[in-house]
Amino acid sequence: METEAGTPVIVMGDLNENHDEFYRQSYLTALLPDDPSAAAMAHNAQGFFKNSNDFLVLSREKPPLAHFFPENTAALYSPWYGELNDGSYLFRDRWETIDHILLPESLFDGSGWEFSECHVLNHPPFISDNGEPAGYNPRTGRGLSDHLPLLLVLRQKGASQSAGTELP
Repeated sequence: METEAGTPVIVMGDLNENHDEFYRQSYLTALLPDDPSAAAMAHNAQGFFKNSNDFLVLSREKPPLAHFFPENTAALYSPWYGELNDGSYLFRDRWETIDHILLPESLFDGSGWEFSECHVLNHPPFISDNGEPAGYNPRTGRGLSDHLPLLLVLRQKGASQSAGTELP
């Protein structure tokens, strides 16, 4: 990932890959953990460093750091490593983590906007009575999505805490 130093970038969306896909598949994936085996495999892949923006390095740490990749490799924090549980997409009766919020170091530096919390919205109206995402049905016009939404809460450093609505 190539960025100007200090450029805040938040990656959000359905990336069609679990945060732990590298471990599930044991080959290079678009989302690589900051892990010695992933870094070694990436280093040995032909042209990796010429095309390093084809991969995102995911960190468990706040702020995110890439310990096992070359110096100056950008890493993004994935809340799937800490704050989020279960998954946001149900596929063949197994929860997947293909919907992502990936956060830069600048949201953990103590100035400006800061990461506060993250949640999977796994309650009605987003889930049905059986606990599955309330997917949209075009025949009935009911439902929302086959993916559960992710909620990211940011706080401005130094701003007073305002009253808000608690999540169920």
